[in-house]
Amino acid sequence: MGNRAAAERRRRLLHNPGGFERLHRRCKDVFPQQIEGVKLVINKDLSQHFQVSIQQVSHSSNPPRDRDSTGLDTG
Repeated sequence: MGNRAAAERRRRLLHNPGGFERLHRRCKDVFPQQIEGVKLVINKDLSQHFQVSIQQVSHSSNPPRDRDSTGLDTG
């Protein structure tokens, strides 16, 4: 009886999940990858000699900025 109780107790005990680095890596895999920023470029030819270009750049550390074809900041 003593061996059966000890075996049952061992079965109910939780196993060691591993080191902190291993747990951190497994938890990190659950979350989506973060991106550094986004750049949107729109070019439109209005005629043979006239073109409009708009760029918008957004980074996680900087607020969004708009830049038109003249190079002036609009935001």
